[in-house]
Amino acid sequence: MDVVIGGDHGKGRFCMVKKLLLHYKDESKPTKDFVFQNGQIKSTKDSLEVLKKSIGFPIAESMA
Repeated sequence: MDVVIGGDHGKGRFCMVKKLLLHYKDESKPTKDFVFQNGQIKSTKDSLEVLKKSIGFPIAESMA
C-alpha cells in the first residue's frame, strides 16, 4: 500500500488530495487506487495565512 499526498491551486482555489494505492500479491490483478479530497479553499489570491488558518495545520497534525 502506498499513500500519496498532494495539492494544487488554480482557478481561485486550492485543493488538497490523498491517493491510496493498493498493490496485490498476485501481480496478475491490477493495482487499485482511491482518491480522497482532504480540503479545499476558495480564494481570490494565494495566501499562506489562509491555508494555515483553515486546513493546513489540522491536516498536518492529523497525519503526524
